[in-house]
Amino acid sequence: MNALVSLPVATRRVYRLAFGMGLATLISYALMPDFASIFILLVLFIMIPPMPPPNAKALLKLLLILIISTSWGIFLGLTLSLIPTIGLILFGIGMVFTIGLGLKKPELGIVSMLFIVGQTIVAAMSLTSASLGIMMMVMMLGGFIFAFFMAWLSHLFLLRENTVENFVQPVQSNSKWIPIRATIIMLPPFLMVLQDLFFIPLLIKGSLLAQQIDKRSVKQQVIELMLATLVGVTVTIILWNVLSFWPNLIFFSLCLTLTVYLLACPLYKVWKSGYDFAFWQNALVTLIILIGPTVQDPVFSDDIQSKMWVRIGLFFSISLYSIMAVNILDTLYTLWRNNKKTKTQWTT
Repeated sequence: MNALVSLPVATRRVYRLAFGMGLATLISYALMPDFASIFILLVLFIMIPPMPPPNAKALLKLLLILIISTSWGIFLGLTLSLIPTIGLILFGIGMVFTIGLGLKKPELGIVSMLFIVGQTIVAAMSLTSASLGIMMMVMMLGGFIFAFFMAWLSHLFLLRENTVENFVQPVQSNSKWIPIRATIIMLPPFLMVLQDLFFIPLLIKGSLLAQQIDKRSVKQQVIELMLATLVGVTVTIILWNVLSFWPNLIFFSLCLTLTVYLLACPLYKVWKSGYDFAFWQNALVTLIILIGPTVQDPVFSDDIQSKMWVRIGLFFSISLYSIMAVNILDTLYTLWRNNKKTKTQWTT
């Protein structure tokens, strides 16, 4: 314990994330294999922010928010099945509000993420079947509690910290435009999921990319975004090939723990890197979204591999689509604002 106390905060964050993800993988695939990939993704989202987990009172509030968000998702799915146009309008309004909340107040990022899940994944499943949507709602509640339990357990073993470091700053300008832009970008992936639930991982990744507020050149953004996706894909392929030698749950959990540790070191700046928090977070999310569904079937077959390669291709496509769409829409928005200013000046 004394050795842990002497470790820097950033180092403890690395150990906590790796320990929590590895233990979550072992437990979820052993007890809940059908939903394991969603569970470990929730654990990643809960544990990756550099802050302590909320207390029991805050957890109860978040559970209430999750119930409201998933219930809204079920209602939205039923509306889409009966009156698609109204359903899409409600989806757009809800996404603009939700993304705007998360961008203005990064401390409410978990709340924003819960409502995005409710308005996308739960809604898509409810469109397929109301009972499937309800099952997803129950699974999300259980997965959310499980994710926080893993976070608390990791802090218990590796020291709870009282410091909070904000890697994401609230948006000061264009606060109304960015949520609208993100919603427009999210619409095509959402429509794809409504047609086939296979595209759910694409929707999760797309929701993260659509909210970017980067002002660098298009070329630099494309290079970094594609590189982050490439890092996640490369690590996934290496991990998959290592697992093919011994497809065992314990071995998979240990390998994933090591992999998360290696990616978490530059994420929390334990290792020097020329890329920021968002870059390594993108790589980690890509890894978990790809490897989770791939190992859900215990049989290593060509069909599973082909699905993995399809997901990889889709991930590169959604990355390129998102960054290009962001810049095209921003350009059109700037032209519209300039044109509006010009007309106002002529009027006055």
